[in-house]
Amino acid sequence: MKSVGAWLQVSSIPEMRKIIYTLLVPGSLQKVTPFQGFNRDVATPEFLSLVEIVSILPNDARELFLNHTQLVEYRRLGATKSVWAMGAQNVSLELFDEQAIHVIAVPQKHIAKALKIRSKVKSPLIILSTKSGEGIVNLRERNSLDPTFLDAELLEILKETAPIPADQLPLLRSSYNVPLELKSRINGTVRANEFKLLSLGFTFSDSKAISPLNDQNYFDAVNDILTVTKRVAYEDEAIPQLVMFSPAIAAHLYDVSSPYWNAILRLVKSQDFRSIIKDGFIRNRGYAGFKILWNGSAPDKVSEQVTGFIMHTRQREQFATVASIALLCSSGNYVPLRLPHEVNLHRGLLDDIERFRRRTDRKAAPMLQERFRSLSENLTRAAVQFQDTITTSSRITICSDVPLEWIVFNDLPLMISHEVSRIPITTGNMLMQYAAVGDSIAIPAAALHKVLVIRSFKQNDPIRNALQTAIETFKVSDTMEIIYADVANKDELVAALNGFDGLIVVFDCHGQHGGHRDSGWLQIGDDKIDTWQLFGKARIPPIAFLSACSTPTISWSHASVSNGLLRSGAFTVVGTFLDVDAFKASVFIARILDRIHGCLPALRNLGFKTVNWRMLISVFLRMSYASDILEFFNGIELISNEERHDMGIAANLEINSLDPDWHANLIGKIARSAGMSSGEVLERIRKDAALVETMLYCQHGRPELIDILLDELDHGVAERHVYASPECRQ
Repeated sequence: MKSVGAWLQVSSIPEMRKIIYTLLVPGSLQKVTPFQGFNRDVATPEFLSLVEIVSILPNDARELFLNHTQLVEYRRLGATKSVWAMGAQNVSLELFDEQAIHVIAVPQKHIAKALKIRSKVKSPLIILSTKSGEGIVNLRERNSLDPTFLDAELLEILKETAPIPADQLPLLRSSYNVPLELKSRINGTVRANEFKLLSLGFTFSDSKAISPLNDQNYFDAVNDILTVTKRVAYEDEAIPQLVMFSPAIAAHLYDVSSPYWNAILRLVKSQDFRSIIKDGFIRNRGYAGFKILWNGSAPDKVSEQVTGFIMHTRQREQFATVASIALLCSSGNYVPLRLPHEVNLHRGLLDDIERFRRRTDRKAAPMLQERFRSLSENLTRAAVQFQDTITTSSRITICSDVPLEWIVFNDLPLMISHEVSRIPITTGNMLMQYAAVGDSIAIPAAALHKVLVIRSFKQNDPIRNALQTAIETFKVSDTMEIIYADVANKDELVAALNGFDGLIVVFDCHGQHGGHRDSGWLQIGDDKIDTWQLFGKARIPPIAFLSACSTPTISWSHASVSNGLLRSGAFTVVGTFLDVDAFKASVFIARILDRIHGCLPALRNLGFKTVNWRMLISVFLRMSYASDILEFFNGIELISNEERHDMGIAANLEINSLDPDWHANLIGKIARSAGMSSGEVLERIRKDAALVETMLYCQHGRPELIDILLDELDHGVAERHVYASPECRQ
């Protein structure tokens, strides 16, 4: 294989200095776009051009000396990029203390701030903007679609700081300009994919717009560029990591009969322009194109102005979304996959699922399963044209407010078949923030043996001691320090968080969303705590678990409990889509803690040096799902207690061994014991157990960036990386 020789050549080039990219984000959090919630100054051509340019620049200084074959192989094997988004109003110099080459991408209005930063820091720093000036690189004077356009400035710094003498540096690369047999489609549907290829030194043969007259043209454009990416960047092997996304608007804005839209549509007298807003914008099931039956009525000026403003504003938000996705994909070995807007149009089903989950009558359970099947089938149908790309991948980052984890291919939901985590698509500010959170972080395994449990229940609440009982049952506290903090108000909550120096927190309390418009909350004593208000007041550990109901939510406001914790400093949050059974939730959390104190030493004894946090939780979710399925068939008396126990042990062994056939083997064993065919077992699951308890949980944030060091190392490793980040991300 050519990749082997390419990697041997790459490995002969000495390690160079790290490059850290910082985007100085303009604007105010109070002045945002109306539909998706980006800072108004972010959703501008100038700033988005800076975002896109950062996405194609070199991942590190070593890339300056790689030929094209070497570059592609270097990226394929996992070379990462360090990118931060920092509010221009809240500049933290701490980030610039790290010994690296720093590149600040800054809009013209904040160039003075970038110059001030450079005057105060010792590390070499390049300023990239859209305006010329002394010591400033103007991207408009360069071919900014060429990933080598900043090489000359980077080389000059390397000559002074490289670990080898300047005259011994390898030969600087020249522009790659490797042509593809593919045309640029000049369309946001595949724009993030095109920037992925540009960052690898490829160029497009020409440009050709996607015809909007047929929705299939957009699906074909996506599949075409995925096919080319697979061929030129992965040697026709499976694309390992996907970013699945679909631009969306705030949940309450999908209701066209709401007072918000009624007030706007009253201004639009033309039925044709009303159709553009309702069917071309809000209810568009495809990508960008749409067709309406034009009645031929003469448009009035107000109708034109209102419709024009709405469509122009949404277009800017879409550009900002795509730029954020390109930035996210550039930080690692990710390939974007945009799904049609159809996945966002199932609010009725999502509301029904939530309502039936809350009910306790006999009719509720079958109705819940029926509505879930409808939702899952609709989501799966929207993604079916990309089934091969999705099923052959192994890791997925979902950028959506919809539970795409519930897409089912090959009889398993994505959240079980794949290693999956999610980033919210609204607000846009959250999306961009979590697309640029810097490096992966290293946490020593020993640092995970200290856990804070924030508990808040009334004395007579029957579930008050459920989690503690579960933890004691699993004997977790024998090897882990579990600190219980009973809090009765916000001040006690903040004090407990600020007094804890560990890396894991569990919130054990009641919780709920705030409907379509208001923030979700945690019940702390008599207070409903909005976690968004904890930013800057409480120290939120990097890993958070929510043993509470509806903490991300599936159909309500983006201002959820889990999003608030991410905003306030958490790196990853394990939360719940819907209401959960308190006693089952307690066992779920206790089992995860048991896995930390039991699994990590076992992995170390097997010779592993590190394990990724997202993978650790994903494997646990598979084990938990297998238990749910076995519990279901035991509950309807098709397998015995002993069979359930033995099958569970066998399934766990196969799952922990990463056996790809674990699910088929489990279904086969159930079928043999129950006297059924495997097809009949799967059909029974689809009918009565399509949604099980494990599927109510999800991983929020960037858990894939957390690596656990299995050797006993100093706890400060994690502190240095994690707790610099909340301020830097604002």
